[in-house]
Formats: sequence, structure tokens, C-alpha cells
Amino acid sequence: MHTTVKRASVSLGAALLLAFAAACGSDSDGGDGGSGNGGSDGGNGGSGTVRGAQAALQAIDEKTTGAESSKFESTMVMGDAMTTENEGELDWSDGAIGTATVKYTDGQMASSIQMMDDDATLDARYLPDAYYAGVEGAFQTQYPDKKWIRYDYDDMAEVMGPSGDYMKDQMQNSTPGQAVKLLLASEDVEEVGQEEVRGVQTTHYSGTVDVSDLARASSKTLSEEQLSDLEDQLEASGVTTQTVDIWVDDKDLMIKREESGKMTGGEFSTTVYYSDYGIDVNVEEPSAAESIDFTEIQ
Repeated sequence: MHTTVKRASVSLGAALLLAFAAACGSDSDGGDGGSGNGGSDGGNGGSGTVRGAQAALQAIDEKTTGAESSKFESTMVMGDAMTTENEGELDWSDGAIGTATVKYTDGQMASSIQMMDDDATLDARYLPDAYYAGVEGAFQTQYPDKKWIRYDYDDMAEVMGPSGDYMKDQMQNSTPGQAVKLLLASEDVEEVGQEEVRGVQTTHYSGTVDVSDLARASSKTLSEEQLSDLEDQLEASGVTTQTVDIWVDDKDLMIKREESGKMTGGEFSTTVYYSDYGIDVNVEEPSAAESIDFTEIQ
């Protein structure tokens, strides 16, 4: 029983990390499109369209990143493994912090989560060096005085391997506006047109990015060896490319983001809605008396 709870706590930690990282978006230093492929003057007849979209995206990147905080609602699907519905607040003014409610609605991981929390709905708090999962129900059978599980980013990076190193790097450096940078690095980015999203008139942009190139471009702290290991892990999982779509309002703020692709375990997708930019986000660290580090769970 104890071994099963240990495994479930690791699964829970990985899932919460993925859920919040998806809301934060992927980070990239390639604000000028990395190698500039999208804006080349080669034989692509649509290069003018690409350059026009990139010019608009530069302003969108600056405004969304500069807003520094927002509320979010999201849905994440990871093949047969899990489906989650999430909502919360995040602040990316100095790394990513925030709060979230994460509900596991489907997938193989949902049963593992229920071993920790009866209704598979968790409160989460994300701080600069660690994040916390609030658990109620089954977990208290073994740890009656503990309401929170603490996950140190360094410890989770070690458990998750190369992808954990990358997730740690992204959590400590990413902003929702970095989804715009993904499109700036895309060779086929285009303005799709005007669409209404939740009552807001928006402009829709879409493009395709190479996932391994994205990981290399977006990392701020990973070594060459870590990046190589990550690329091997991505290749083994069948993840090669992903499609990125964003919807932006007339203030150049991102209202909706979608990312999707395929892996060996099925399709993956993330849809995030952003609102209330510039809010104050307060994240209270749970007390040590009510918390247990996941490495201490038996």
C-alpha cells in the first residue's frame, strides 16, 4: 500500500507540474524568430504573409509579457494518460508563481490521483522553488496531520529525467506571452482572420513548430548534454511537431491559446483562456506542520 501511495504522489506531482506549465506557456529567447526561417526571402510565395504576421506578433509578445499576471482557465489532454480542467491565477513578473484548482476528469492517471484525493480535484500553489498539492480524503489515512504535499523543482527534475530538467527551466523562466515566440520561430505562421472568443473580437494566428528545436531555443539554463537527453526522450515519445494557435484582442493581449500534437500514447492538446491581466496574485506558502515533502512519502 505504501509503495502505491508513493507512486501516486509522484504521478500527482508530475501532473500538477504539467498543468501549470501549460498555462504559463513555453519560454523562448528567440524573439526574432530564432534562425529567422519564417521571415526568409526564399521561394516561399507566402513569405510576405509570414513577415506581416511576425511584425504583428512582435507587438503581441511585448504587451502580453509586459502585463505580468492574469487569471486563466484551461483544459489539458495527454493521450490516454490524463485529462484535466484547470483554473487559477498566475504571475510571471519574476519567474512563474500562482494558484490553481486542477480537476482530473479522465485518463489512466485519474485513478492514481483518487488514491491521494477522493474527488481528484486538487488545490495547488506554485512558488519560485517548489509547488504544493492540497490533498483531502484517502491520503490522510496514512498521513492524518498533512494537508499538503511539497514538490521541490530540483527533486521533480531528478524523478522525471530530461523532461523534468526542461519543465523546471520553463517554470522558472516562462510567461504566457512566450507562446507568441513559438509562432515567431514558425516557418508557416499566418494570420487566420477575425474571430469572436467568449464575446471578445480577436485576431487568430496559427503556425507549426518543431518540438526539439523549440526546446533548444527556449531553454535558459540547460546544458548541451541535458538538451541532447531531452531530444532523445522527445523522439522516444513520438513528439516531433506541434501546432500553435493564439487569439489576440485589440489591445494586443492574448485571450486564448491552443497547442496540439501527437505522441506514441495518443494526441496531446492544451487550450488556455486568459483574462483580468495585471491582477495582484498572492500565493501563501502552506505551513511546515501541515506539509510533507513527496520524497518523505513511503
